[in-house]
Amino acid sequence: EVAKMCYKIIGPDNNGKVPTTAVDSFLVQMHGVDITDIPTVRNALSFVQMRADELGYIDASLFMDMNRKYPSALFPGIQLRDQLRERFFGKAWWEKRQMLRQRANAEIEKRKLAGTWPPPEPAEAGNDEADGDLDGDGQRRRRRRRRKRGGWIRRKLLRRGVQSDSSGASGSESVREEDNGSE
Repeated sequence: EVAKMCYKIIGPDNNGKVPTTAVDSFLVQMHGVDITDIPTVRNALSFVQMRADELGYIDASLFMDMNRKYPSALFPGIQLRDQLRERFFGKAWWEKRQMLRQRANAEIEKRKLAGTWPPPEPAEAGNDEADGDLDGDGQRRRRRRRRKRGGWIRRKLLRRGVQSDSSGASGSESVREEDNGSE
């Protein structure tokens, strides 16, 4: 993920390639020192230059190969990522997110092997029976939610011993009086 981010920062052209001079200047900027002093970065740059095409451009796969062979070349990018993770949401949140992503990917792979991936298409939008809207006015779910919400409040008040009047008022005044009288 860091290598992909770095490749996008370098900025591929319309062909999806970057010049080796851009990779060289990016590594210099990222390390903040002369890269000839760091042997692994110098080797990574020579790896890229030897495998570049005749015009001196590389594509994303070659950049990823460089990262696999010389991972310390992009080490400042990894440090930056870790610092950003620490500052935003904390390290534990990112570790949990990574674990959940790995579980999801494992589940997808398991379903692919079983032949049940991709999942079936959802019901077509506007299908009233599938949406649970039997009368076709789009109101069933909202009405049910309102009814449940009202029932919950009514049950809570009845447990407290409060009767609601016929106008639908909850009798909150009597609840306040009872609470004050019991203390």
